[in-house]
Amino acid sequence: LQSGLKRRSIKAFSESSIISSFTDSSNTQLISISSSGEIKSFEFSKGVQIGQICTNVSVSSASINRDTELIAIGCSDYAVRVIDFSAMKLVRLFNGHSAKVVDLIFSSDSKWIVSCSEDKSIRTWDMSSGNILDVLVVEKTPIAIALSHNLEFLASCHKDEISIKLWSNRSLYTGDCNIIESAINCFTSS
Repeated sequence: LQSGLKRRSIKAFSESSIISSFTDSSNTQLISISSSGEIKSFEFSKGVQIGQICTNVSVSSASINRDTELIAIGCSDYAVRVIDFSAMKLVRLFNGHSAKVVDLIFSSDSKWIVSCSEDKSIRTWDMSSGNILDVLVVEKTPIAIALSHNLEFLASCHKDEISIKLWSNRSLYTGDCNIIESAINCFTSS
């Protein structure tokens, strides 16, 4: 990167645009996701394709968990799919959103996926059971989310807003499964 020299070019897809690309934890694989729902993995050093799966649905967002070798994708059927990229297999399917999934993230402990959608909801999914843990309905469409590493806070950005909302994790204080309780507007310009 610092040299500015191009090392390799990989033609990942012939017709669809790439919506996201990731490397695995050992920098041996490059995983690319197309808008049409194809996921391909390539050997990093040679650029040869080593795996592929087709979800048969369009993809709007993606997130990786390198520790578990999982990729979560937000799909055109409003579902969140979790793919094991080392085996190129679907391992979880979460249904519940009623509009496009615009962002998603794995928790640092790999137990949850949090997704946000144009249906104005932020949902927390349990990876081990496949169940939904919580639904937060917000006033404006969320467009991006982030979880603090210790899972104490969820940050969300919303369409046509200039602030970031912080949500505290109620389960840290009460033992409830519900992740999200109250909003704090921060970084708001006056």
